[in-house]
Amino acid sequence: MQTKNQKALSSGIAVIVAMLVAFGIQSYLKKLNDPTSLRILNKIASEYNKSLPMMIDNETQLTSVSALDKEVIYYYKLVSLDSSDDLVSKISQMKPRMINHNCSTPDTRDNFLKKGITMEYRYYDKSDKHLVDIDIFPSDCLQFSN
Repeated sequence: MQTKNQKALSSGIAVIVAMLVAFGIQSYLKKLNDPTSLRILNKIASEYNKSLPMMIDNETQLTSVSALDKEVIYYYKLVSLDSSDDLVSKISQMKPRMINHNCSTPDTRDNFLKKGITMEYRYYDKSDKHLVDIDIFPSDCLQFSN
């Protein structure tokens, strides 16, 4: 037969176990709904890819989107341009404008960058030769108040 102290201890342990289980389930559910999780980012990339490839302008084709942990990667092909140092330099010079665009676009800023997700833009020439990557980091948006 259990004493009063043993019953109280058993009840206390049961409450603690129940709280730990509830916390574990809550953490698991939160992770499932975490917009920064790789599963969610892959789902977003998959949705984008359903409408790709797509011409962005006369020279630039968005060919695909992928995701890594805390990173969304956009793959662009410059459909009529060959690799050159000048081309790589010109693309690299676009970074300040890309930072401004990403950090001032509420959807990108609030749903990705403010949640710690890096936006990466990979450029390839018409022969699929890699040219340059441009990364927009969450810290790039610190100067933007919105």
